[in-house]
Amino acid sequence: MDCGVIVCPGITIDNTAVIGAGTIVTKSIPANTIAAGVLAHSIRTTTANDEKFWQTERTNYLKGKFK
Repeated sequence: MDCGVIVCPGITIDNTAVIGAGTIVTKSIPANTIAAGVLAHSIRTTTANDEKFWQTERTNYLKGKFK
Protein backbone atom coordinates (compact mmCIF):
# COMPACT_ATOMS: atom_id res chain seq x y z
CA MET A 1 0.00 0.00 0.00
CA ASP A 2 1.06 3.53 -0.64
CA CYS A 3 -0.29 7.10 -0.56
CA GLY A 4 -1.20 7.04 3.12
CA VAL A 5 -3.53 4.03 2.99
CA ILE A 6 -3.87 2.24 6.33
CA VAL A 7 -5.10 -1.36 6.37
CA CYS A 8 -6.10 -2.86 9.72
CA PRO A 9 -4.72 -6.29 10.64
CA GLY A 10 -6.60 -9.29 9.22
CA ILE A 11 -8.21 -7.30 6.40
CA THR A 12 -8.03 -8.55 2.83
CA ILE A 13 -8.25 -6.42 -0.29
CA ASP A 14 -8.91 -8.20 -3.56
CA ASN A 15 -6.28 -7.55 -6.22
CA THR A 16 -8.92 -6.04 -8.55
CA ALA A 17 -10.10 -3.50 -5.97
CA VAL A 18 -9.13 0.18 -6.16
CA ILE A 19 -8.44 2.01 -2.90
CA GLY A 20 -8.32 5.82 -2.70
CA ALA A 21 -5.37 7.70 -1.23
CA GLY A 22 -5.51 8.29 2.52
CA THR A 23 -8.15 5.61 3.06
CA ILE A 24 -8.38 3.69 6.33
CA VAL A 25 -9.54 0.16 5.52
CA THR A 26 -11.30 -1.55 8.44
CA LYS A 27 -13.34 -4.13 6.49
CA SER A 28 -12.33 -6.49 3.68
CA ILE A 29 -12.79 -5.07 0.19
CA PRO A 30 -14.26 -7.46 -2.41
CA ALA A 31 -13.33 -7.81 -6.08
CA ASN A 32 -14.05 -5.04 -8.57
CA THR A 33 -14.81 -2.45 -5.89
CA ILE A 34 -13.70 1.18 -5.71
CA ALA A 35 -13.43 2.22 -2.06
CA ALA A 36 -12.28 5.41 -0.36
CA GLY A 37 -12.73 7.48 2.75
CA VAL A 38 -11.70 7.65 6.35
CA LEU A 39 -13.26 4.51 7.22
CA ALA A 40 -13.39 3.05 3.74
CA HIS A 41 -16.73 2.64 2.06
CA SER A 42 -17.64 1.26 -1.32
CA ILE A 43 -18.15 4.00 -3.89
CA ARG A 44 -19.10 1.68 -6.74
CA THR A 45 -18.09 -1.47 -8.54
CA THR A 46 -15.99 -1.41 -11.66
CA THR A 47 -17.46 -2.33 -15.04
CA ALA A 48 -16.21 -3.74 -18.33
CA ASN A 49 -16.06 -0.15 -19.65
CA ASP A 50 -13.68 0.77 -16.81
CA GLU A 51 -11.43 -2.14 -17.71
CA LYS A 52 -11.43 -1.13 -21.38
CA PHE A 53 -10.60 2.48 -20.49
CA TRP A 54 -7.67 1.55 -18.22
CA GLN A 55 -6.27 -0.94 -20.73
CA THR A 56 -6.30 1.81 -23.37
CA GLU A 57 -4.66 4.29 -20.98
CA ARG A 58 -2.01 1.75 -20.01
CA THR A 59 -1.24 0.94 -23.65
CA ASN A 60 -0.96 4.63 -24.53
CA TYR A 61 1.30 5.25 -21.53
CA LEU A 62 3.62 2.37 -22.43
CA LYS A 63 3.81 3.60 -26.04
CA GLY A 64 4.54 7.15 -24.88
CA LYS A 65 1.23 8.52 -26.12
CA PHE A 66 -0.09 10.94 -23.52
CA LYS A 67 -3.38 12.78 -23.77
